[in-house]
Amino acid sequence: MELFKQDDPSPGLKRILMERVKYRMWWFIFLGSLLFCSLTPLVQTKTHLELANEYAAKSEEFFNEAVSEYNLALDEPGVDIDQIQFLLGKLYYEHGRFEKAVGILSSLYAQEKDDFLVAKLLALSYYKTGNYTRALVIFDKESSWVWELPTHSMTLSAFPSKNSSTEFTMLLVVGSRAKSTPS
Repeated sequence: MELFKQDDPSPGLKRILMERVKYRMWWFIFLGSLLFCSLTPLVQTKTHLELANEYAAKSEEFFNEAVSEYNLALDEPGVDIDQIQFLLGKLYYEHGRFEKAVGILSSLYAQEKDDFLVAKLLALSYYKTGNYTRALVIFDKESSWVWELPTHSMTLSAFPSKNSSTEFTMLLVVGSRAKSTPS
């Protein structure tokens, strides 16, 4: 490639201009590779499995941080400890940690404050852990409450199992429930 005329009187100027061209060329190569490397992650798409695993890891991390913050909040002065314990038990229930939910919610339920949500989450936690008898005791004790599903009400009834006299099977009856008024 001939950039200069043959009769250029200044060979030093020619050398300087050639060095500039060489540096510019390397500069453009560097910028191009930098641009390519920075755009590569944008072009590479992750599979749904990879994204799901990342979100699950973040979910577990956020769950652990929430538990930690609730526990720290219990030590703060002037807070409603029952409310924080309920929220912690609800968090454990929602994340499938039913044994821990039972541990927290049972102490709240033992205070006998007639809190429907505490009773509901405790009974469901007992049910999820396979402790059907304790779940049934709560459902029966609170039978005056309507255990609401999104569009129906439910009641639980226990019947002796055919296999053993100590086992019970639970029957979930879904439908509308008429309230009777004393006359």
